[in-house]
Amino acid sequence: MSNIVYVKVLADSLQKKFTALESILNITKTQEELLQEEDFDEECFLETISSKQIYIDQITELDSGFEVIYNRVKQELDANRSLYSADITNMQKLIAKITELGIDIEALEKRNKAQMDKILEEKKRQFGGMRMNNSAASNYYRNMINQQYNQSYFLDKRK
Repeated sequence: MSNIVYVKVLADSLQKKFTALESILNITKTQEELLQEEDFDEECFLETISSKQIYIDQITELDSGFEVIYNRVKQELDANRSLYSADITNMQKLIAKITELGIDIEALEKRNKAQMDKILEEKKRQFGGMRMNNSAASNYYRNMINQQYNQSYFLDKRK
């Protein structure tokens, strides 16, 4: 392949990464909405995590492919900068957009993490209360059983 084709592949790879990051941002916004709901839907939230992972894997693959191709054409790009100036400018703009999207996603993820921590803390309190209730019920039944063993058998036999 000629170097111009490699440069086009680099630009295409960046565009695909940008699109995948937009999808991740949309999914993260959906997660934010789910976390804000009064009745947290755990199943739906887990589905968003799975779909987000697909895009993360895609980005990882794109990044590794980008690196391989960039290493192939790096010297050519440096040597003939003027020949590829339009493509380089386009890629720089895409990289700036990608960076901006990454920052937006990171900020939203931090907010979501804080909200998720609150939800988990509430669930932990609920389970702690259930554990105390179960413990109290267990102690009650244990005491009732022990009281039955301590009762006089003679009273029962006389009836």
